[in-house]
Amino acid sequence: MLDMRISTRRDGDKEDDAQAGLALVMVLVLMLVGFVIASLVAASVLFTFRANEDNLSNTQAFVAAESGRDAMLAAVMANGCTKSIADSTSPTYRNVTALFGADATHLTDSCLSTTASATIQITSTGYGPEGDSSTIVALYQRLATYTNQPGGSLAYFSGTFKLTKSTYLGDVVIRDGTYTCNSDSTINGDLWVPRGGVILSQSCNVTGSIYARDAITVGGPKITIGTTGVAGTGDVVSQNGSITIDTNNGEIIGNVLSGGSVTLSKGTVDGNVKAKTTITGTGATVKGTKTASVTPSPAVFNPTLEAVYQMTNWLDLGSDPALWGTDVQWTTVPNSAANCKANMTATLGQTLGAGKTRYGIDYRACTTEVTVTLNAGNIKNDAVFLVPAAVEMNVTVGGSLTSVGAAATPQLFIIHADAATTAAGPNCGPSPTNPVDELNLPGKASTFSPYLMIYSPCGLDKVPNSSSSVSFTGQFYAADNETSTNHWVQPEFTCHAMAWSPLINLGCYIKDATGTGDDGTIITTIQPPSRVSQVEQ
Repeated sequence: MLDMRISTRRDGDKEDDAQAGLALVMVLVLMLVGFVIASLVAASVLFTFRANEDNLSNTQAFVAAESGRDAMLAAVMANGCTKSIADSTSPTYRNVTALFGADATHLTDSCLSTTASATIQITSTGYGPEGDSSTIVALYQRLATYTNQPGGSLAYFSGTFKLTKSTYLGDVVIRDGTYTCNSDSTINGDLWVPRGGVILSQSCNVTGSIYARDAITVGGPKITIGTTGVAGTGDVVSQNGSITIDTNNGEIIGNVLSGGSVTLSKGTVDGNVKAKTTITGTGATVKGTKTASVTPSPAVFNPTLEAVYQMTNWLDLGSDPALWGTDVQWTTVPNSAANCKANMTATLGQTLGAGKTRYGIDYRACTTEVTVTLNAGNIKNDAVFLVPAAVEMNVTVGGSLTSVGAAATPQLFIIHADAATTAAGPNCGPSPTNPVDELNLPGKASTFSPYLMIYSPCGLDKVPNSSSSVSFTGQFYAADNETSTNHWVQPEFTCHAMAWSPLINLGCYIKDATGTGDDGTIITTIQPPSRVSQVEQ
């Protein structure tokens, strides 16, 4: 009996030992798991700490690069020939440089222009405390604006340009190439061709004068150049080329002045004829004197042809509200099809806040077609409508717009932003090759009191029917479209000077943009630079 009891007790001890061993294993496993978790947590914390350090260093490198950018811009504004600045250690930036040019693809100027619009490119590399680096490239647009800059003038077109109506009020400037007129029309102003010649083959009348660099042919029937009794009109002037007067029953009311030869075949010249080389032909009647082998005085070009070419560069306007002045009360249009086509007349009637004198409507949030809608109402203050470059723009005036009680005639500036303000010429966002914008005006019985400016780098695809729609007074500043079947679509309007400080000061006549002297000096205002893009390399 004794032995059996002892044997039984030992079996129980074995079970207890097994359970104790299992518990120990579990404890060890739990300890291992806890150790692993603790190690992972520690590693994660260490990684996060290190990542935060790296992020901080990267951020500080980027901030340092922007500090170098700002320092470089300040140096350029102080001295337009400065192209680099010294490295800095607080903050740390190095290799900060600047390039200048007329646009982003021509950054080869030795100094920043003091008379024309320019693009500034700044490259800056910043460094963080851990050695991280950040290189940024920023582009700035610096506009040159001109007092009474020709805007209603057709001042940005190739020689294939053709008037689409019988009369036009304002100067016409064909910046490049020869201007060919082959349909009956009248330009109520001067015709300027600073880098080409002129061919008039139909009854193409000019109430002012013709100024061209190259050869001029007045060859259509019954052409009249100038206005009887109006001084300073009727001159036909070529700086370098020959002039041919061959207009049956036509009349040159002023003088014929050539930097080459003159051929007189048909027509009448009321003034004098002067040529640098020869004067031939007897078919045309000259009431004044004929003088060959003399150089006509350059004073007849006031302003000079080159000055005309420069001041009729395309005016690049973007959609950044900050550029349009601090006295503008802005309304931001939320992105939806309904909002981006909503009537804005009531908005222009809201009470202006303290220090605000003008309205601004910001359509930049719109990602679909924008229709600037103005239904019937009374407008008392100036307003600008900023439409982003990437969408199509329609302008619809749905009724009479009056200006009862306004201190001065209000101005409406409708701006379809240029898609690349640092690139030369007009750049259309939605369609680079065809006009996409539209203008719709109410019937002739309607009143249209405010001055209106339409700015479109895309050109217009549709304009109101001039026989049934009201016309407007103001400015039409738009691109032609070489590949469009319409090529150039122009609404019926009367040119009038318009200004929006500090960006716009547009007139209708080239000679209004000059100073008071006889030297053809242009009144130029250089605007502060505006950053249009920045990329991190």
